[in-house]
Amino acid sequence: MIVSEDAVVYTPNGIKRIMELDENSSVLCLDNNFHKLSGISRFFAENLVNIKLNNVPSILISPDDKILVATVKKRVKNNKTEFYINSCEFKPVSDLNKTDIIVMHKLQFSTPINSYNNWLIGKLCGKSFVQKNQIVILNSKAKLSEYKEKNTDNLKISSGVNENYKNIYLQGEIDKYLKFVCQANKTELPSDYFYNKEWDISFINSVFYENYSKNKKNELMTTSKKFAYQFYQILLNQFNVCPIMEEVHTLSAKKKYYKIIYDRKTKKAISYKSFIFQRIESIAYTSKPKVRFFKIKCEKPVIVNNIYLK
Repeated sequence: MIVSEDAVVYTPNGIKRIMELDENSSVLCLDNNFHKLSGISRFFAENLVNIKLNNVPSILISPDDKILVATVKKRVKNNKTEFYINSCEFKPVSDLNKTDIIVMHKLQFSTPINSYNNWLIGKLCGKSFVQKNQIVILNSKAKLSEYKEKNTDNLKISSGVNENYKNIYLQGEIDKYLKFVCQANKTELPSDYFYNKEWDISFINSVFYENYSKNKKNELMTTSKKFAYQFYQILLNQFNVCPIMEEVHTLSAKKKYYKIIYDRKTKKAISYKSFIFQRIESIAYTSKPKVRFFKIKCEKPVIVNNIYLK
């Protein structure tokens, strides 16, 4: 397959762009296991296809690649109209049309963690840092009493005002994963934590509450592309529906933000087992792109930008 350098894949060491891989890299594949690449090399590409799906980032790939698509059929049962997946097959990208349904990957989580840590990590995904033997959460929107009520780790919790911000201070034996979230240059969840933990509703609500934009409680703004992808996957796994993820550019701050919009009342996709099924929004052919491309070889279909390619 041929994909652009900025395309994203899952590896045992976390989410990485194609340009960060080498021949020793392993990537997550269709069978939900990691497989070692059998080859990766720079590739000069001219004729390419840009596929945009509803509510998810577009992907730039070769027309010679094959992509997993599904056939959706309709039936009437008990006077109700239902849609079901009839079959899935790989189809050449050059043969795609807007009526095709793209099969997308949904991560499967396993080990539950206690709800307090879920809630607290959500708080740390706002603005936080490690200072000596304590964690400082800047300008937290939650009350001190709420932190104390939910505290199950025997942490010493206090609050203070610094430069007109109400800060929360946590002291004690602090979980290494909590420290990682605070110390990351950009907000992200530790890879082994992210892949193997079951993120519950307390984490999701906590993240939205600390990061919502302009009083819109169903919108989240973050400058971290990696965390945006991680949180997007957590929402998929929890509710089986696709949230909206958009890139937002602000001229005043000269920063790129990633906005996640999620309304539980509105279903954005058909869900089925470990897959998400998405309609194509647009298909555009382009030539002489400004980004580099790589040719990847693997024994199994690879998950690229949550799409199955081979």
